[in-house]
Amino acid sequence: MYKEISKIMFLQLAKHAQLKAFNHASAYLTDPKDYWKLFSAIWANSESLYLHHDIINDILTEEALG
Repeated sequence: MYKEISKIMFLQLAKHAQLKAFNHASAYLTDPKDYWKLFSAIWANSESLYLHHDIINDILTEEALG
């Protein structure tokens, strides 16, 4: 599932939309290594992170992995 989500994030979404999409798609990432690997790549690639300040806290909590 990681490869499919990753491909969608980087090939079909604009940089400013990737973090929000990750927040929704992260429920399908059952391996914490995949979760943080994709999050790190999106974080480094993203633009306008301030637009998503409301969801960044959710992404960075343990509940996001549950």
